[in-house]
Amino acid sequence: MRKKLIIALGSMAVLALIVVMLMNNKAKSAAKIREEISTASPVTVAAVEKTDMSESVSLVGTTAPARDVMVLSEVSGRILSANVRQGSSVGAGATLFTVDDEVRGTNLQTAQANYDKAAKDLQRFETLLKEGATNAMLVDGYRLAFKNAESQLAIARRSVADTRITAPIGGIVTTRLLDAGAVVNPGTPVANIVDISTLKVKVNVSERDAFRLRVGDKMKVTTDVYPGFTFIGRVESIAAKGDEAHTYPTEIMISNNQQNPLRAGMFMRVSFEDQAAAPSLVIPREALVGSVREPQVYVVNNNKAELRTIVVGAEAGGKLQVLQGLNEGEKI
Repeated sequence: MRKKLIIALGSMAVLALIVVMLMNNKAKSAAKIREEISTASPVTVAAVEKTDMSESVSLVGTTAPARDVMVLSEVSGRILSANVRQGSSVGAGATLFTVDDEVRGTNLQTAQANYDKAAKDLQRFETLLKEGATNAMLVDGYRLAFKNAESQLAIARRSVADTRITAPIGGIVTTRLLDAGAVVNPGTPVANIVDISTLKVKVNVSERDAFRLRVGDKMKVTTDVYPGFTFIGRVESIAAKGDEAHTYPTEIMISNNQQNPLRAGMFMRVSFEDQAAAPSLVIPREALVGSVREPQVYVVNNNKAELRTIVVGAEAGGKLQVLQGLNEGEKI
């Protein structure tokens, strides 16, 4: 009886082991099916094609005045009057400050008197020389004295004129640094004037774009301040030397607009199109695997996808220019 019980228990243990093994195999099969399903994904195939790639380039820059001048004093003395305010418009030659000219005025009177005397002496002795009443050496001395008096008079006049600090250009006074009563010396900054009738937009263009642009090329310039309005600019200069990022400082000149006036320091967007682009091999941008620094694509070969390294160029309108690695008509 005991022997039969042992046999029955052994049979049940074997049967249980078989059931466990069958269930484990079934779980593994189901997991494998799920893995296959999860790793499979639908793809879209596109052909490598050749087309004209007209590229639009857009850059952001900042406006700066066409002329920006710091006005300096050329004489020393106390300012008697300040004739402009910050933000006021001035014309070229307008008097901004007046410096005390009492001593210089006295020096001018003395220089004028010495000049008048030297002129009369020279005239009298030249008359005597014609009549033979004096010698040429003495007359030469009076001529030299006249020249010296003439030079001193010119210096005195300039000294008095410099007590009127004037605007070297027409524009807007952005900063008035001194008030009446302040003391200035030669080289002391007194005001800043900018001319924004014409503005320059400073942008940094890439190495590639720097060789596509030419001085005089027209550019479209826009700003978020005036949506829908386009300024027409002109390339004024392209730097001959790039910076550490391999970009080249470029200046675009635009005329200010009375209806839509601009100021210095504004953000502007400069755009242009490369109309001379040659036909190129292009692929959709989304076909690229990785980044444009290490570009790769999957190429269909005998119904299999092979990963291939390529060389890309410009990007425009969701398309990438292919320079190396693909042939026209290949499926990616």
